[in-house]
Amino acid sequence: MLAPFGHITWTALLGGALFASSRGGRFHLTARLAGTLVGVVALHAVSDQAYGWAVALQQRRDRRRLGARLAQRGALGPGPSSQQLVWFNVFYNGVLAVIGLIGLIWILREWRVYGRWRTARG
Repeated sequence: MLAPFGHITWTALLGGALFASSRGGRFHLTARLAGTLVGVVALHAVSDQAYGWAVALQQRRDRRRLGARLAQRGALGPGPSSQQLVWFNVFYNGVLAVIGLIGLIWILREWRVYGRWRTARG
């Protein structure tokens, strides 16, 4: 459910920035393009860390070593309880939802900026 707000949003942001920075059929490196690239890389990095953050939040909530149990399921005794897994998924999907919301707000903002720019160019 959150997939369209991840890689697809980042690709749209970067692709839009690439085409917006082109002049006369050639791409030009602009501050806006560089900023978009840095932002997209940051969103991707945070998305990649969502699993680790969910484990850390669950550990903090539960005060147990859930990370080792999830990494080596069954190796250290019984796996996590169903309640621990529910909270892990709440944290994991929550982090992904926040990242998706940031991307969605960003793309809507850029769309409005582009619309004003296009109207001004006439």
